[in-house]
Amino acid sequence: GSSNSPCESDYHGKRAESEPETKALADYARDLFPEDQRKKNPEGQKDESFGEDVTGMYIDIHASGGYVYYPWGHEDSQSPDDEALQAL
Repeated sequence: GSSNSPCESDYHGKRAESEPETKALADYARDLFPEDQRKKNPEGQKDESFGEDVTGMYIDIHASGGYVYYPWGHEDSQSPDDEALQAL
């Protein structure tokens, strides 16, 4: 989880990408991944595989906990591409 308090080390910010460092990383990731490799509705399409012809992946780096999450770190289920992700 994360905190609503700006005084806590795990404060999540006012909104998505509200901190300049987070915004810079998000913009960089968008530059790296062409638009056709991004889903229009990521939450609604989370069970849809990108397919074998798409290369690249997204990981979520959590500095405060020292964790690296890849789909699906936010819930206890496997992504459609889990076998390939495990192989990495």
